Amino acid sequence: MPRLAYFFDSLQDIVENWDGKTLICSKLYYSHQPDHIFGMGGNFNPKTGTKNLIGRTERDGPAYQKDLEVDWFLGIGVMLHKSIVEQVGYLDEVNFPHYHADIDYALRARYKGFKNVVFHELRLLNDMETTGISHKKDKSLKDFLASFTSIKSNLNIRRNLKFYRI
Repeated sequence: MPRLAYFFDSLQDIVENWDGKTLICSKLYYSHQPDHIFGMGGNFNPKTGTKNLIGRTERDGPAYQKDLEVDWFLGIGVMLHKSIVEQVGYLDEVNFPHYHADIDYALRARYKGFKNVVFHELRLLNDMETTGISHKKDKSLKDFLASFTSIKSNLNIRRNLKFYRI
């Protein structure tokens, strides 16, 4: 199970060898199931617009015990050097106030020549129930339809259109 003290010890080790050209990203776990991975960043196919989240719902194990360069990261537990911000800019809070800002930023950083690396020892818990809308099968039709317009939903149609247009 992830421990905060372990996170900071690992982060210190990584920062001591940091090149300043890599965005340091964390591996996220479900808070209610801390042995299962929420995500380790993802891959993006610009031709199809497909975003694949790596490790989603998988039990952590040897396959996920290595650092991984990704196209985009999950926005929790990310560290970047100020020179990256100077070249890439800030998160786009106007177009992406809740979801997609991390993906947008990671892709912009990659286009500028930076690397997004998920360090497997940087482990944090993600509490989806308080930060987003879950898409469980037992949701009502009203909740399902609301997920297409809610700021807390990854299915928000307006935000998805902005992401693919930009």
